[in-house]
Amino acid sequence: ENGLGIATVRKSPYEITAELILPEGEGQEGYVIVMTDSAGQPLESRGDYVGIYNTYQRDVSRVTVAVCGEETFMNYKGDFGTLLSKALFKTEVSF
Repeated sequence: ENGLGIATVRKSPYEITAELILPEGEGQEGYVIVMTDSAGQPLESRGDYVGIYNTYQRDVSRVTVAVCGEETFMNYKGDFGTLLSKALFKTEVSF
């Protein structure tokens, strides 16, 4: 609706990658992609690579992918459900 979302989600044996769609004229700074496994537990980011998540020993047959504002992400206090409820965009992907 506002031009913000996820273009693609790709899964390999070791990682899942999500590609951000941005409103025209906006840069990726200010947005964070977050992802949970099938149990709703957050996946770990692969270091500095925003949008790439480790899948080692995790059930990723279904994932939730969300886009949050950077400020919202930086201020969340460990309750991932609350963070997802404040997401600007959220979708579920089944593999």
